[in-house]
Amino acid sequence: MKNSKLLGQLIGILYRQSTTYFQKEFKPFGLGHSQGKVLRYISINGKVLPKDIAEYYNLDKGSVTSLIKSLEKNDFLERETHPTDKRCFYLALSPKAKQIIP
Repeated sequence: MKNSKLLGQLIGILYRQSTTYFQKEFKPFGLGHSQGKVLRYISINGKVLPKDIAEYYNLDKGSVTSLIKSLEKNDFLERETHPTDKRCFYLALSPKAKQIIP
């Protein structure tokens, strides 16, 4: 029981630290914590589908759509049509986003 309680506390500390890190790193660019996480995810994984983001971060479709729209509006993301399914699209970092993602 003690170990599981300690593990829970450590996970909480890690979550708060990562949130603080993303807020500080992306605030100068007008980006929030969630937007920064999405950009970092795409940076690491290359072209991704919106459903990949939803599954990885356990977000609903509406939340992912909202994040994508705001990032596209500010020229941080680009869409690429799926080669075999025209209903789907890939997301990739724009040149602007590549300049701020280490």
